[in-house]
This record gives sequence, C-alpha cells and structure tokens, in this order.
Amino acid sequence: MVRVKEHLSLYEFNLPTRIIFGCKSLDKLPEVLNSFGKRVLLITGKQSARRIGLLERIKILLKDFLLEIFTEVEPEPTCLTVNNAVKLAKEKNSEVIVGLGGGSSIDVAKAVAGLANKEGKVEDYLLGRRKLTSSGLNFIAIPTTAGTGAEVTPNAVLLDEERKVKESLRDKSLFAKVAIVDPELTLSLPKDLTAYSGIDALSQSLESLVSTGSSHLTDGICKESIELIAKNLLKVYTKPKDILARTNMCFASLLSGIALCNARMGAVHGLAHPLGALYRIPHGLTCGVLLPYVMEFNLKVAFKKYALVASYFGISLKSSSSKEIAKLLILKIRWLLEKLGFPLSLKVLKIKKEDFFKIAKDALLYSGSLKANPVKLSKNDIIKILNRAYQGGDYADDK
Repeated sequence: MVRVKEHLSLYEFNLPTRIIFGCKSLDKLPEVLNSFGKRVLLITGKQSARRIGLLERIKILLKDFLLEIFTEVEPEPTCLTVNNAVKLAKEKNSEVIVGLGGGSSIDVAKAVAGLANKEGKVEDYLLGRRKLTSSGLNFIAIPTTAGTGAEVTPNAVLLDEERKVKESLRDKSLFAKVAIVDPELTLSLPKDLTAYSGIDALSQSLESLVSTGSSHLTDGICKESIELIAKNLLKVYTKPKDILARTNMCFASLLSGIALCNARMGAVHGLAHPLGALYRIPHGLTCGVLLPYVMEFNLKVAFKKYALVASYFGISLKSSSSKEIAKLLILKIRWLLEKLGFPLSLKVLKIKKEDFFKIAKDALLYSGSLKANPVKLSKNDIIKILNRAYQGGDYADDK
C-alpha cells in the first residue's frame, strides 16, 4: 500500500544540542567541560585517534581534568562493549562522557552516558525490561568523520551478538549536551571511510527528504545537505586535504543528523542494519549499495521530491517530467558510487540470497526506520528490493 503524507501545519522539531562548528573548535573542549565536571571518560575506537595523534592532543587539552580513556569501540559496536564502558564509568565516578570518533564511538558514548547512572545492562533497555526514565550523565560528542550525524541524534545503534540483530537505544535524554564539529579532525580520514561516511550522509538526507515524517523545515535542511554533498564528496575523495570541501561535508553530515532525528529515515537504513549484523559490512558501504534500489522502489511516490534535488547533481530540468528527472538522479547516484569505488550489487559483497528472509524479518521486527519509508513495506517487498540489489544493473522500468 502506498502512503503519501502531505506537509501538515503542526509538527515537532527537536535540536537540544549546542553545536560548536568550525576549524580549531576542538580547542574549546576544556571550556565546555568546565561546565559539567572534572571526571571525564573519553570513549573512542581502538586505533585511529591514537594513530593520528589525536589522543595525545586530547590529553594535553585536558591536563587539568581527571581523564579516563576507553578505546575498545568496534566498527559495529556491541552491547558487551557498552556494558564494559558503563562499568568503567561507574568505577571512576565519571561526571561527563566524551565520544570521539565516527558514529560507532559516538553511539557507544551516548549509550554509556544514558546508562551510567542506572541499574541493569543495555540489553535490558533494548528489550524493554527497563526504561530510560531519567536523564543520564552529561555527554559531549566530537565526530571525526563526516557521515553519520550521530553528534545530534538521540539514538545509539548497537549490535546484540547473542540475538544477532542491530537495534537502536533511543530516547530524547541521549542527545549530546554539546557537539564539537571540527573539520580538521577529518583531514586524515582514509579514502574508503571518506566515501562510506559521505554516502551515509547522502542516504540519510535523501531518506529524510521523502520520509513520511518530513516537514517543510526538514525538507530545507535535507536539500542543503544534499547540495553540499553533491558538490563536495568527490572533492574530498580525490583531494583529501581540501579543508573547504571537508568543512562543507562536515556541515552536510551535521544537517543530515538534524534532519533524520526529526523526520526519520527509510528502507536503506532499515535494511542496512540487519545486513550489518549478519555480515559486519561497514554501514556506509551497505547504505551505498542499497541506495539506488530503494530509490527505485520508492520512485512511484517520491519522484517529485527526488526531482527537486536533481539539479545539484548537474541534471538538466528542462523538457522532462519529474519522474524522468528522478530516474536520471538514480543513474547519477550510481555514477557517483562507481567513482567512489562502491560495488553496485549485494552479490559483489558476497551476501547470500538464502539470508534474505532473515534480513527481511529482522528489518520488520527491529528497525524503526522502515516505518517512515514513503512506501509501506511488506516482507515480500523487502525481498524484492534485496533481489534487485543482488542482481544490480541500471534502473529498470518494470519496477
């Protein structure tokens, strides 16, 4: 069944996070932390922050604070990792949590901040045995990638290894108090992660644009984000030290996070989570492979909005219908993905077709993103999308 939601005069918009944006903004971290306490737990990944010297810089900045560092966050963060970090936060009587890194580190940090003053394990909250009934510790987010927008969202996506599912811990209390977005922190990001994170941001903004939860306000944010990505993603991929392009991508990512937490997303992220749980494929890579095929499926109701952003990708809007322009946009995005080194089918990623039923089942059970997709999805619809993504190929008119 097709669902079409027109803009309404009444809707909610949340952005409780203070944002400090721009080059050198990391230098403001001590000033920010002074408002929240001296006992700081920094949560980050296992290698990158140390490899590029960022951890040493943080230690110098926070020399007057009681700093503990947790460096065990995986690319697909698990419930066990959150529970271990919560235990450390309680042992050290941490007053403030700082998440430093990509979406994984920031998601773990926000979950730890939410649970460090509560009883139980994170699984209890994911399964509904306990509820987040009060605010957690103060939480500061410092992204080092330009893609997830996790610094301004109220959810943490976690892998429950026992159930083999990815699920979101979600509550308004998980918003960061402050997000420090310093584009210079992305200058050392490898090419593949630059591409994956940039396409994740593009997917988020495109999905939020056509979501059933979209509004005039989120549409404007999405369009700005999409335009910035269209004009800057290839630049940062080919010229990684281009600080202006990096700054634009950081702003685009930030906007995508603001949009998604207000409008919600759709089937790209709804399917990327169970795929990530089963195969541990980088999230942005999975989103990129799925994006053209989900857009195809949504085209019958989303073509007008797709057409609104086609010009950002150099597509002429003359002498064509909105639907034809939207089809050209899908082709252009496939072209962009190829330029960024993405495979264009699930088959290339060695996804097994026999897993499609479980992927569809888990997406319907555990992913809130599917609920905002512009076309309501059945299990058969999901398997149809997965089969198209497995087969690959350009837009097919028989869809």
